[in-house]
Amino acid sequence: MSDELKELWKPDEPRRASEAEKEAIMKRAQEKLEKFERRLRFRELQEILPSIVVSAVFGAQFVHAQTVMIKLGSAMVVCACLWGAFYLLTRGRGPADPDRGLPLAEFRAGVAAKYDHQIWLLSRVKYWYVAPLFAGILTSTLGRVEARGWKFVTKDWAVLALMVVFAAFVVWLNESWAVRRLKKERDEVRAGLGN
Repeated sequence: MSDELKELWKPDEPRRASEAEKEAIMKRAQEKLEKFERRLRFRELQEILPSIVVSAVFGAQFVHAQTVMIKLGSAMVVCACLWGAFYLLTRGRGPADPDRGLPLAEFRAGVAAKYDHQIWLLSRVKYWYVAPLFAGILTSTLGRVEARGWKFVTKDWAVLALMVVFAAFVVWLNESWAVRRLKKERDEVRAGLGN
């Protein structure tokens, strides 16, 4: 085969980014990481403040409870709120931010790893967040039913129905909608920031 023919059949080599393009890409990657970190801090605040309020309400219910089952359910909700806040604060951030001095490919991989961790965290929300709260509220509600001689009233059914809807919504919001969004953003980080 002639050299000319070999040249024609040679696969196109990807164009290498100039230094200015690399710097612009790195700047975009750093801005994306900073925006992502702000979202994580805001999420933590959104979760921890309601946990404090719910803990206070169920803590008061614990103090004034009529039955052991109400006390148990209230204690379970308080513990679930404290556990959720603790878990989010200790496991919520994931790997450390990649060093901004790394080559672009390594920096991009570090940012993608942070997205992967959030995907992992949110895809398990039913275990570390929803189930413990649901168990406590269910126990507390059954405690109120027990206090009335095991007679269910409309309010009990409404609380249980509301909890099922709330639990399903939280699971869907995190495990479906948020995970899908994070996967899309992670894929943009992997593909769209260049080499």
